[in-house]
Amino acid sequence: MGKKLILVGYMGAGKTSVGKKLAKALKLEFIDLDEAIESASGKSPAEWIEQHGELTFRKEERTVLLDVLHKGSFVLATGGGTPCYYDNMELMCAQGMCIYLDAAPGFLQSRLLQSKQNRPLIAHIQEEDLAEFIGKHLFERRAFYQKAQLTISASSVSIDELMNQIDSFRP
Repeated sequence: MGKKLILVGYMGAGKTSVGKKLAKALKLEFIDLDEAIESASGKSPAEWIEQHGELTFRKEERTVLLDVLHKGSFVLATGGGTPCYYDNMELMCAQGMCIYLDAAPGFLQSRLLQSKQNRPLIAHIQEEDLAEFIGKHLFERRAFYQKAQLTISASSVSIDELMNQIDSFRP
């Protein structure tokens, strides 16, 4: 089956940056699900959501996720909502090791303010309302994220420590 490490967590938690470093350290292919969606369909997640709505995007996301999970070994950075639709989280945990990058709303807000315009789910939200939106959204999604086999703090993640935790993990 190969080694499959799947990073989940809220947008802005650092799944892509941590995923790239982890893949390099483990000499594995890095896959960003959002980039895979764009490569497969010719549309970015933002374009999908803006043109067709979030639910149509989630169907496309699911199709691409299924394709990716059939690959050998990799580190996958999912979108923040990927685990929350269909049985995606259960499927990902069955196919590989899911790692939840846990982050507090304040940490996420400070990171998301810099890229808010590129994120259709929060682009319309006023800066003063962003923390409340993140807190509510995170509350709704956390139950899905917490199904991951490993949880680490996004605000203090160390690649070396993460690799040690992965190596010592026994399902």
